[in-house]
Amino acid sequence: MSAPFTLCVPAAVADELREYGRVWQLRARVCSYLARHPEAAANDVQRAVPGRRADVLAAVLSARSAACLHHPSGLAAAQIGT
Repeated sequence: MSAPFTLCVPAAVADELREYGRVWQLRARVCSYLARHPEAAANDVQRAVPGRRADVLAAVLSARSAACLHHPSGLAAAQIGT
């Protein structure tokens, strides 16, 4: 029986992949919260979603600028092509 496949990547690449995954998980949590609370202020989202304040607020801004179609303002922006 052969050994399982392992992928060796440089530590810097592994760190970058972990950060990429962390950012997308945070964006998913923010979008989920905004889907349930579409009128929530950015500070309300920041208090409800765990993460660094600056990262959560950036995710809220991204969600409201059409990156998150669960949020009404994101959907409207996506529909008009902004």
